[in-house]
Amino acid sequence: MLKNDRVIQWMNVIRRTKGKEQNRILECFWESQITSKQWIIDTLTDKSISCYSSVYVFGGWYGVLGGMLRDTYSHIQTVYNVDIDENTKHIGELLNPDITFIVEDMQNVKFKELPSVIINTSTEHINQSVYNTWVSALPKFVPIVLQGNNYFSHHEHIRCSNNLTEFKRMNPLDSIVYEGELDCKQFTRYMTIGYML
Repeated sequence: MLKNDRVIQWMNVIRRTKGKEQNRILECFWESQITSKQWIIDTLTDKSISCYSSVYVFGGWYGVLGGMLRDTYSHIQTVYNVDIDENTKHIGELLNPDITFIVEDMQNVKFKELPSVIINTSTEHINQSVYNTWVSALPKFVPIVLQGNNYFSHHEHIRCSNNLTEFKRMNPLDSIVYEGELDCKQFTRYMTIGYML
């Protein structure tokens, strides 16, 4: 459940932002975006996967998922929001000042501390080589949440999957404890949760 203070903060930032930048922020709040993020939180809870100490969100954009995680799990010490787009940091820090924003290519990120959960909601935005480099450097035995989709017509999507089976092949984990699909009307989102061993 989002705290009222966070919703007010989000709305104030959106109202003060103008033009194309405002439109870009508003894309974070499509029904499919919020529902997909809530799906992560609900599934982590159902699987009794604890978000404590630090959580890393890769491809986290303006940190909306990070804010939702913070408000759901009060015992999280730090949420690191990693995105290659340097334009997301300034607005992200206004939207979610309780999150640490890192502007970096995900394949080059060095963990500041051992995370309790690693989340990547942007697998369709990276090529296979970047995914392979990124996942090979992740710590072992830490829960990893992956999301992607079959929204091939979006101009920023370079590595979509036709179905869940293909998504798992393209985004392999050594051990999977959850896999599922979410109907987002225009497209289907896929999610796996698992580990590198």
